[in-house]
Amino acid sequence: MAHYNTVFSQLLKLVSRHEFETLAKQHHEGQKLRKMSRWSQFVALSLAQLSGRSSLRDIVSNLSAQAARLYHLGAGNVTRSTLSRVNESQPYTLYEALFHKLLSRCHGVAPKHGFRFGNKLYSLDSTTIDLCLSVFPWAKFRRTKGAVKVHVGLDHDGLLPSFVSITDGKKHDVTIGRVLEFPADSIVVMDRAYTDYSWFNALNDKGIFFVIRQKRNATYRIIERRDVIKSTNAALDYLQKLSNRFDGDWLLALASYNAGGGTVSRAIRRNEEAGKPTDFWSLKLPRETTAYVPKLLAIAQIVQEPGKYEVALHPIRNEPYFEQVDTGGQIDLAQAARLADISVEELYLLNPSYNRWATSPDGPHRLLIPVERADNFRTGLAALPADQRMQWARYEIQPGDNLGAIARRYRTTPQALRSINHLKGNTIIAGRTLLIPGPAASSDSYTLSADARLAANQGRERNGRTRLDYTVRSGDTLWAIARSHDVGVKELARWNNMAPGDSLSIGQSLAIWAKGSQAASPASRADDKMVRKVRYAVRNGDSLYAIADRFNVSVNDIKSWNQTVASNRYIQPGQRLTLYVDIRQSF
Repeated sequence: MAHYNTVFSQLLKLVSRHEFETLAKQHHEGQKLRKMSRWSQFVALSLAQLSGRSSLRDIVSNLSAQAARLYHLGAGNVTRSTLSRVNESQPYTLYEALFHKLLSRCHGVAPKHGFRFGNKLYSLDSTTIDLCLSVFPWAKFRRTKGAVKVHVGLDHDGLLPSFVSITDGKKHDVTIGRVLEFPADSIVVMDRAYTDYSWFNALNDKGIFFVIRQKRNATYRIIERRDVIKSTNAALDYLQKLSNRFDGDWLLALASYNAGGGTVSRAIRRNEEAGKPTDFWSLKLPRETTAYVPKLLAIAQIVQEPGKYEVALHPIRNEPYFEQVDTGGQIDLAQAARLADISVEELYLLNPSYNRWATSPDGPHRLLIPVERADNFRTGLAALPADQRMQWARYEIQPGDNLGAIARRYRTTPQALRSINHLKGNTIIAGRTLLIPGPAASSDSYTLSADARLAANQGRERNGRTRLDYTVRSGDTLWAIARSHDVGVKELARWNNMAPGDSLSIGQSLAIWAKGSQAASPASRADDKMVRKVRYAVRNGDSLYAIADRFNVSVNDIKSWNQTVASNRYIQPGQRLTLYVDIRQSF
């Protein structure tokens, strides 16, 4: 008898027949099956799923056409009535148990996710499957429409589902999310359908990080990282939380502050399993962390006993240097510095969260002022007329203007413009005038504002290079601009106070420091026009190397342009890739 080793039979070999029969006995109801085994049911349903059969008749017809191969699959002949009866009478829990059995086996061999952090990573999502309400009356969704919803939690270690739940179509995503349990220090990524601030708070209390897409109508406030008070309190709160987590061990808390709590917890767990001590000095941690904590201890020892180590420290008085003063509203920083009798630079250094020439129109309405100047500042602020807090300019509204565009142009907010000009909504009329807040002093006075810092960085001379000012156009990317001018992406980003992954906006001005006299060369400007954005559909037999070779780019370039490729090891026929191709050198 000929033996058929089909792809389908190879897939079935992944399921242990012995384990399946054991589970089948555990999940059986009624009398013993005579005409059909649960394995035959499994073979029939698996083949139907993989080959897209649409009905019982279709399944049976397909199996009949392959009758000679069923013997080698361990399955017998299947009739429509028998398959229907077994599907109806036998519990589905067999396949639920089989799923968990296979999943546990996969977890043992699954590779870790490819991200640099070591935390467990999960993704939550759901999909709604439409059903005909007349055929499935129990699947009520809308008045004339039926549906079920499949909720999936994906473990990025091996891209395996950690749970799957099927509910009616009305079940809200966050209802399922609330009952899930995640390990401490894991990261959960989800869509905005899971928005529930009380649940977020519960996740945070359990040491679980979450990433979610913000709803458009969400009410929120921003805690600036550069704010001296808020950032200090945030760091202290986090350190205290880490200390509590590790039972008051501050060395482990400091190590977690540097490497992450999950990294330290896993190192402790490894030592516990190996029977080793779990103090900081016994743990195997990243090289940076093993040096970070001793450095802090060394600095603390030197500050405590500088004479012992022959170090001269400048004396610092043990008293507050600054005081928080409520400004009662937006104020020009040059005006505030004048009232406090300090330089604008010192005011910026005390209040680094303010990146513009004035405090934020939305608040917080406070400034940090040197203690000895605070009373004079309060007195001068109280005597300052309201119309002198800011310098005002008059802007005539042009046809096509809108409040948002005007606000962006003058570095303010639509809310501030509405408040200043007593507008009830965003409607403005061409020909009328708006009051726009502006700086009271020249730009030279605001040397530490974001604009001034950017201009200073862009204008700083680079040896052997010539500056070229480039205006961003539609379709531009940092990579394409850098390549056309023969500079590095990281260099280009650094010259313009950006990160390599930051997005560009049309009309944005970039400083490019090209080598030699290249910047002045017309050819270098022409090079930019020779790079084209190409959408390439992957074909059968393609590989990243073959595509890179065809378009004269590198594999790393393709991965940097396509996040899906960077996170997956394989490409599929039909998958679309974004390429930036020099049309003179491709093909």
